[in-house]
Formats: sequence, structure tokens, C-alpha cells
Amino acid sequence: MNRGQGAIMDALFFLFICAVASTLLFYVSSIYGQGIDQQISAIYNLEYTGNALVALQSHDNHHFWYGLRTRITDSDEYDQDDIKEYIDDEGVWEEVNKSSPSPYPFLCFTQGCNALGNEYCYPDNSDHYEYHEEESYFRDERYVAYTSSVNVDSGCEAIFKVYY
Repeated sequence: MNRGQGAIMDALFFLFICAVASTLLFYVSSIYGQGIDQQISAIYNLEYTGNALVALQSHDNHHFWYGLRTRITDSDEYDQDDIKEYIDDEGVWEEVNKSSPSPYPFLCFTQGCNALGNEYCYPDNSDHYEYHEEESYFRDERYVAYTSSVNVDSGCEAIFKVYY
């Protein structure tokens, strides 16, 4: 009788070990593809933000970027409304918005930009998005952001952000 009980116990231990091992293998195989997908998405979005800034700088032989830089750094003549109007009138933002993998791209400028006074993000409380939210909403709600930046002038930096 003891031999039979020992054999059954050994078989139960063996089955338990096999069940745990197969469960672990199924778990590992199910999360393996998700990690790779997230890495590819992150690389793509970082590449996109950098390329979008390059496209903004080289649009129309630097005409757009030169005009934007002039408006940002000259606080005597220009303010935030002038900058917003300039970006709207040039039509560049529609091109960036169409090509963006994210529904929420923003072009932000740091506090060192003279005409802006403090950090400014375009579009602001805009009609560009369905939810009419400012950039701070996405930052506060813990959306994932991918960014790329370039110096516009000393102390002034342009940051292109996309949120997911």
C-alpha cells in the first residue's frame, strides 16, 4: 500500500511541476510580442518627432523657421497671438498634423523665448483637437510623450511633442 501511495504522490508532484512550467511558458510567450511592439513604437515616435522638427526648419528654404524665430525672439513687436496667427497662416501645421502618428502633436517653446514670457505650446486651447485641450492637460493626465528639441536662440528652445 505504501508503494502505491508513494507512486501516486510522485506522479502528482510531477504533474504539478509540469502544470507550473507550462503556465509560465504560456505567460512568457504572451508578453514577449508586447515588449517588442512597444519598443518599435517608441523608436518610431522618437524618429518622427526629430524628423518633424527638421521638416519645420527646412520648410520653404527656411522661410517659415526664420519668420517664427523672428517672432519668438523679438518681444517688442510680437506676442503669443502673433506667433499663433503666423503658424496658422503659413499652413505648415496642417501638414505636420496630417503626418503625425499621434492625434495630439504640440510645438512648445521654453521660458527663455523673449516674446512669450513663459512656456507656450501651439496649438493652445485650440479648435485643432476634438477635445479642445491644452498641452498641460495631456501632461497632467499622464499621457506618454515623445519629444525632440532644437535651440532657436540662446536660452530659447523649440520642443516638438506627441502624446499617446
